[in-house]
Amino acid sequence: MNKVLIVNGAEPKAGVADGSFNEGLISVAKQTLQPFAEVRTTRVMDGYDIAEEQQKYQWADLIILQFPVYWFSAPAALKRYIDDVYAHGVFFAGAERYGEGGLLKGRRYLLSTTWNAAEKAFHPDGGVLAGLAADQVLTSMHITQRYVGLTPLESFAAFNVIDEPRFEYWAERWRRHINSLYSSPSFELLNGHSPQHIRLNQADLSPST
Repeated sequence: MNKVLIVNGAEPKAGVADGSFNEGLISVAKQTLQPFAEVRTTRVMDGYDIAEEQQKYQWADLIILQFPVYWFSAPAALKRYIDDVYAHGVFFAGAERYGEGGLLKGRRYLLSTTWNAAEKAFHPDGGVLAGLAADQVLTSMHITQRYVGLTPLESFAAFNVIDEPRFEYWAERWRRHINSLYSSPSFELLNGHSPQHIRLNQADLSPST
């Protein structure tokens, strides 16, 4: 049985978001993964033991980072968690080429995010995000995971969740996303046999068309 760690990085904002949407997506993920994976979770806002979190990462085959996008990045609580947990000598070390000293090689990660922005905000006439993809906006989060040796799987994003939550719609898309990645109980993708993971190379970082 495969091992999945889900980190809930939601940080409630009074009068805007209470974190329940992200909690709901985590519940969907746990239910979907249950037949073929052991799942552990961390809720960052509940507090955490740094050594215990490091052990969870070392235990896991896959880390899912679930969070709302605040100011085009992760919430402050999740950033602090990363600052605390992603420690030198545990998650990364020096390397001949910068950024290639990650100690978590052989593991995958997946970003699952919720956005106030609607999908049309990424269209060519959409405003400040025009022509971008969600993964491009979150480039720093991707590079951080790669820095510690993790390999990306295709990200998931739910859009316009404040004005039009449509939780059941996004929950079903999330189920399908997970099932498309984990198409067999053997989790072949974790052994490098799936073509569905993403690589953030230069082409991925150029504006979408």
